[in-house]
Amino acid sequence: LTASGNGTLNGVVFASGRIASEMTLSPMGLPYIFNGGFDVEKEGHVTLAPGLEVQVDTGFYVRGALTAVGTAAQPILITGINKTPGGWWGLRVGGDFQQLANATLDYVTIEYGGRGTDDYDANLSVGDANVTVTHSTIRHGSHHGILNDGGSPDQPFAVTIADSTISDNPGDAITCLDESCYMTLTNLTVTGNGRNGFVQNGAVGGEVNWPNTGLPYFVEGQGGVGLDSKLTIAPGVVIYMGKDATFDVNGALFATGTAEQPIRFVGAQPQVGWWQRLQVDHEGFAQLQHCEIAYGGGNQFQGFVFGQIHLNSSAVLISNCNIHHSAGAGFSVAGGAQPLINYNRIEENVAGMNTNFSLVQVDARFNWWG
Repeated sequence: LTASGNGTLNGVVFASGRIASEMTLSPMGLPYIFNGGFDVEKEGHVTLAPGLEVQVDTGFYVRGALTAVGTAAQPILITGINKTPGGWWGLRVGGDFQQLANATLDYVTIEYGGRGTDDYDANLSVGDANVTVTHSTIRHGSHHGILNDGGSPDQPFAVTIADSTISDNPGDAITCLDESCYMTLTNLTVTGNGRNGFVQNGAVGGEVNWPNTGLPYFVEGQGGVGLDSKLTIAPGVVIYMGKDATFDVNGALFATGTAEQPIRFVGAQPQVGWWQRLQVDHEGFAQLQHCEIAYGGGNQFQGFVFGQIHLNSSAVLISNCNIHHSAGAGFSVAGGAQPLINYNRIEENVAGMNTNFSLVQVDARFNWWG
């Protein structure tokens, strides 16, 4: 089919569509135009065939299932009617505590989304959903590339992004707004975004791994590890701490690097006092080996000099780490905690260690204090 000169929309138009059954859209030589929003209800399953182009003016919301599997020769394009960043809201895949949504995207380009707020703050946003994205491109949004707002603790879900490109989004490449953003990230190309990495807003919950994908992690606000939770960080991972951010460990933290691949907790800007501290609270456990902790110690309180590592727990082992450029102490110890702090390099801080109990015995042998 050929269409031209037909008012403002040359294509197959769906006006405010609500799909509650099986539907397959196949190429007809014209784009499909979702005008006024397009909702796939819980009972619905929409399939986009290879080579299809979909143009959207507001939202594309999947509460049921979406299958969009293209090929290298016939990719699928989901774009805006208005082809400028924020020209439409973005693709939202979101279920609820009763039923997960599902989406499979392969050889798909999503572009120019992110005009809305909350659920539509990205080209692709997910929540309470199983989503797999492979061989795809997320680009030219008005805010984030991919937004994950997690799900219900009793409703397991997974988001997998592999062999894909996230580019030219002025917000974050990938951002998490929940403690339970379970994501698998593999072989990603991430360029031209406001922050080229994975952004964790708040603490993690459950059992979470941060693998070394080649992308940095960013922590905003009060990050860390929630109560009864566990975070394992792989060697070579870089964690950039946001302005005045904290990393509070109430669960278990395993950050075991190597001499060749240390784990880095550093300020997003290499500025003394940029972030506050990594804090292990009374119920927390932490093992840090071959780590770098730097540019913290910000927001000091009168009467006590906090370290950029602050320990309220004795269940802490820190060894072979480099702790430097704190606006306060390198370490501070409170509440009678007796951690093991050995074989570290502690230098260029306002103070080496501070404690609020003069009788506390801290095993801090074999460190280099510079």
